[in-house]
This record gives sequence, C-alpha cells and structure tokens, in this order.
Amino acid sequence: MSTAKARLKAGIRRATRWARTPRPAILMYHRIGQEAFDPWGLAVEPDRFAAQVDWLAANRTVLPLTEFARQHQERRLAPNATALTFDDGYASVLDAVPLLEKQGLNATVFLPVELIERGGEFWWDELSHIVLNCAADTLQVGGERQAVPRPHERDRLWPPYSPPRTPRQKLFQSLWSMLHAMRPPSLDAAMAELRSQTTLIEPHATDRPLSRQQVRSITSSAISLGSHGLTHPSLPTLSLNEKLREICESRTRCAALAGSAPASFAYPFGDRDKVSVRLVEEAGYACACATGDAFVSARSAIFALPRFNVGNWEPERLRDMLG
Repeated sequence: MSTAKARLKAGIRRATRWARTPRPAILMYHRIGQEAFDPWGLAVEPDRFAAQVDWLAANRTVLPLTEFARQHQERRLAPNATALTFDDGYASVLDAVPLLEKQGLNATVFLPVELIERGGEFWWDELSHIVLNCAADTLQVGGERQAVPRPHERDRLWPPYSPPRTPRQKLFQSLWSMLHAMRPPSLDAAMAELRSQTTLIEPHATDRPLSRQQVRSITSSAISLGSHGLTHPSLPTLSLNEKLREICESRTRCAALAGSAPASFAYPFGDRDKVSVRLVEEAGYACACATGDAFVSARSAIFALPRFNVGNWEPERLRDMLG
C-alpha cells in the first residue's frame, strides 16, 4: 500500500507539473459513494463526481475509450483528449449514468464477469468486513492462525493513501496481501474458510457489485462494457492456461451476459506481464488499460494504456492535474 501511495503521489506531482500543457489522459474510477474505510482512494462522493463530470465536459474532449485508443494509434489524439473508465463493476456506477447522459459522455465499465455472475461482495470488501467485525481472538486462513487484535475506535477510519494506523487495519493489510497473491481456487478456499469463522453482515451499498440483471439492463449509450477478467486475479501469478481462461473466456462470457463482446480489457489490480499483454492482444480486444498514474504519450502501448486513479476531489484538483 505504501508503494501504491508513493506512485500515486508521484503521478499527481508529475501531472501537476505538466498541467500547463494539456496531455491525453484516461481516468480510472471505481465506486461512487461515501466511504470512511478507503485506503486506496476508490470512492468518490456523488456531488464531487457530478462536479468532476461537469468540469470534464466543459474543459476536456471526452471520448469513448475505444475511440480514444483508435485516435491514439493513428497519432491524432487531441492534447486534451480524455476517456473515462470504471473498474470492478460496482453497482454505484449506475448513479453515473444520468450524469454522463446529461453531458453526452461515455464511460467504460470493466467487469470481472465470473464474480458478477456469482453475486455477493468482492473478496476485498468482504475481507474488510470480516476483519473489522470479528469477535474471535484468532482467524485461521491458508493453514495459518492469525491473531485478531482488540477493536479500536479508529478501525473503520482509513483515509485514502495513508498507512494502516490501527492493529486491525494492519491485519487487514496483511491478509489482503496474502490473498492477492493466491490463485483463484486457493483464494476461494481461503475466503470460504474465513466466512465460516465469522458472522456475515449486509454489505454497504457502495460495496455491492452489479447484478446479472443490472448488467443486462444497461442500454444507455453512456456506458460501454469491458472485461476485467473472470475472477479479478493478479495475472502474473497464474499459469498460461489460467491466464488464457481469465483473458479469453471472460470475453466470451461478457458477450453472453451483456449481449456483445467487450472491445477493451483492464488488467486486474493493474498487474500484468508480457505474456498477459500478448494474450489480450491475441484474444481480439482493441485495447487494454493498465494503471501507472501517467498521461498517455506517443510511447504508450495500445495494450497497456496508463490511467490516473481519480480520488474524492473537488474539480479544481482535477483541473490542476489535467490542465
């Protein structure tokens, strides 16, 4: 997490320094809503998101992602060109639809289709609830027994891009790192083990992913759908066959779920290796998004386009970053 925080701060510093000359950028959102436990800065409050959309419509050339990628390939991308993306397929993305429609804008939503099909929470959100609400002294996971610290009044207050400050926050970070490195079958088993030791609670509204019915109901031209793999794993940790399944089968299953094959892919967690990038290209996607908190430049690869993670900012901060 500290590494991610440092990368983000460095990216914002670079962007602010270059903002006098606008440069093409892809923006990455996750969920719309208020969230006190938000170490990665993934939640943007509704009013601030609305203000950001209004500013972007007035000051940037906002393009659908695939059109942005096409113009980038053709070397005719406007300096102030921007594309909007949402990772993970949280249900709160539906709150963005009327705001985007009002301004005639489009955003691409990347779906981890198997997790959408299963329903329930994403594992990282469920893990936070398990750790914060655990009444036991220990948790058994992955063959190891983890001590659960006593609750602290600030456990649920984790500002974006800050280190863990309470013992339970440190436990969450440790377990997250352990689970993030697991391959999907092991991760599923570990989460089932954790669930069996705790009392499940109703997820927060901003934690809910889109349901299958909600995905099928999206007909607005303001939303395009992309693939985020099947189960949102860290692709470099997988075998070749597992990578193929996550990248290729996710395209087929997205098409079955949504009615059309996705043209774009986003690497889960931003993690990628050369093999994964090659497989995404061979699978028939038109482009793919990474992370990196950087502008799109002439050197940016079409299957590893960098993006800026957008936080819960006033439009002025977005302006300072993008110019």
